[in-house]
Amino acid sequence: MGESRLEPYAGLLADEANVKAVELTEDVGDHARRVLSVVPAALGPRLGPRTQEVIRAVKEGRWEERDEGTVVAGGVELEPGEYTLALRPAHAGARVLAGETGVVVIDLDLDDQLLAEGLVRDLVRIVQQTRKQANLHVTDRIRLLVGLEPGPLERLRAWEGPVGADGGGAWERELCGQTLASSLEVVEDPAALLRRPPEVAEHHRHHLPADPGPTGEANGAEQAHTASFDLPEAGTVVVEVVRLEPVGR
Repeated sequence: MGESRLEPYAGLLADEANVKAVELTEDVGDHARRVLSVVPAALGPRLGPRTQEVIRAVKEGRWEERDEGTVVAGGVELEPGEYTLALRPAHAGARVLAGETGVVVIDLDLDDQLLAEGLVRDLVRIVQQTRKQANLHVTDRIRLLVGLEPGPLERLRAWEGPVGADGGGAWERELCGQTLASSLEVVEDPAALLRRPPEVAEHHRHHLPADPGPTGEANGAEQAHTASFDLPEAGTVVVEVVRLEPVGR
């Protein structure tokens, strides 16, 4: 299957493989190579003593596959059945598809942007998990409080993108958009959120500034739920979701 036939599915491939982007090319020379193996039992009867010369030439890389499809090793043209040709990965990041129909290459080098995006995906996941633990409806909007260590927070700020009118960065807009958060407060000491006396936490939940969302939430916040998570790339993360009561209830 050629590059042009796969092009319409590039977006689907990116989503299913959970990668940033998919590049399609018909040039796989940097990522895979053809490997020649000879069959001595088939060569011997025809070549006799020259069989060892051909084997040595193959090991030394002195062979070629010509345009017409023939294979020549050590100056000897090999016949069908006397050899096999296989496509093999040229490095650890490449894999050959079944039937040698193509090569898949994964670039595992992570820059600051990719690290930030990966961390936001983790945050979205744990906020959604906290929403579920709090028995929120999928359409309920929330106020969101996130406790992060300074290191991971700096990583998030590396997410490239324009700053919003509210001063929020691209990562904040992504997190709020994915979790139906009308507002986001970030605290650089997650442990402090867990140490709050119950009455302080309750006061904070009910005295957040008014911030009506697009569906017309009032600031009668309730059903707050706090949870702590340990993420491999961010350490301890504390999230608190506060359900917003829609106007008219």
